[in-house]
Amino acid sequence: MFPPFPGDTITLLGAWLALEGVASPAAVWATVTAASALGCGVTWAFGAWLSRRARRPGIVDRLPRWLPAEALARFEAQYRRWGLWFIALNRFLPVSRALFFVLAGFSGMKPGPVLALGTFSAAVWNALLLAAAWSVGHSLPALQRLYERYQHIALVVLGLAVLAALVFWVRRRAGRGSPRASGKKPPATRGG
Repeated sequence: MFPPFPGDTITLLGAWLALEGVASPAAVWATVTAASALGCGVTWAFGAWLSRRARRPGIVDRLPRWLPAEALARFEAQYRRWGLWFIALNRFLPVSRALFFVLAGFSGMKPGPVLALGTFSAAVWNALLLAAAWSVGHSLPALQRLYERYQHIALVVLGLAVLAALVFWVRRRAGRGSPRASGKKPPATRGG
């Protein structure tokens, strides 16, 4: 599977074990959801540690030119505003799911709501994955094919969302340089 999410791979293996009667479906769901919650907490703590480290005296002065301190502060404010939505949907967004928790810790979001929404998202995702496994039956290859199809669709949707955000950002940035955006009148032209 690509990307190789260990949690989803373990969930699929657990689903297969439950189908074979080796483990209880409820036990598999509870175990993978608890492990997901632990992962949320660890990545949030890493983001909080990274934030404390980034705020040491002198570090902000060494930020790359493309990442000025004001831009970092604006990003953190926006993430505090919208980040809980990303957290709530994190399990359904492949590739970037752990990054959301790092960013939540980095931007100073409180751990309680972050972990609660992260656990809720994991619980729903794991239940859906186990239900899909149950509907496919005892075939692990069929389950893998079903999951791979989902991943392809999710990656395309994620790519389109990133592309739309990039286009929005470029247009907004280009608009700042125009006379209309700055409030200045355009220079007068002769004959007009």
